[in-house]
Amino acid sequence: MPRVSVIVPNYNHAEFLEQRIESILNQTCQDFELILLDDNSTDESIAILHRYKHHPKVSQWVVNSVNSGSPFVQWNLGVSLAKGEYVWIAESDDWAELTFLEEMLSVVDRFKGVVLAYSLAKYINRNGEEAWKMNETNATQFFQGKEYVRRFLINANVIYNVSMTLIHRESYMKTEYRLIESMKLCGDWLLYVMICLQGNVVCVNKALSNYRMHDTNTSATAEKKGLSFLEGFRILSYIRFRENRPIRLSEYFSWAKQWVKYQRKFGFSSEVNSKIIKQAFKDHFAVLIFYFGYRLYYKLKNVNDSSKDFGINAGL
Repeated sequence: MPRVSVIVPNYNHAEFLEQRIESILNQTCQDFELILLDDNSTDESIAILHRYKHHPKVSQWVVNSVNSGSPFVQWNLGVSLAKGEYVWIAESDDWAELTFLEEMLSVVDRFKGVVLAYSLAKYINRNGEEAWKMNETNATQFFQGKEYVRRFLINANVIYNVSMTLIHRESYMKTEYRLIESMKLCGDWLLYVMICLQGNVVCVNKALSNYRMHDTNTSATAEKKGLSFLEGFRILSYIRFRENRPIRLSEYFSWAKQWVKYQRKFGFSSEVNSKIIKQAFKDHFAVLIFYFGYRLYYKLKNVNDSSKDFGINAGL
């Protein structure tokens, strides 16, 4: 049985696919199987994947005849085929440093009960250039999973790229993983919550993966369309239900501040914002109250700052 099952779910990433696969096959740790999946690509992906079909590391090679409509369906398929102790979902437009598996497994082996481990990932533009410098310390942080959810995942998806994670396969299969298939963009966030609630989490503050940023990135699309709130409220409800513990007012306030910030940054349409308001009213009314309050505060603050700029408050 391999230590790690590496799953590459691909859809129309022919231009990046060879670099991704070669960064896996040339890992310094070779204790893995490789599962190649294609979701009915319309570019040259299948021809590239076919070149690797009979590679000794490739244990599964699956090409869909019909597009599944969701990357999370492909994740679940890959994990269902996996045999390893851990799974590495290596997205097809990213690539890894060649020591990724060696260093991540070394960290996992130092701690007990690790259900999820992740490193940092460099933000890379479409041309393969680093978008900005990472603040790396090489430090390792250990968290109890429930503590991690409450400190970090309750307000945002801080694990910003699945390619930088190792997930305990049995823990993945013990989750209600089919729930992520009903989500368009935030299924990864929900998955991390479900997994972290089962055990411990380790973070390696070192960039061992490369996250390619472009217009089709799931997370970027989620933010621009406001779905990080519509689907995020579902995740907040899941945490409240699974922990059987009320959400703190400070946590609701954080959601409200983020809502105002993203609305200003991306200019949500009135239709989208109306949907978010209805969802908040239904499931998390406190967020809605804080949202209107903080929006008013923000507006008054800007008016006051503008009046100072024009000398209106001079002498007061």
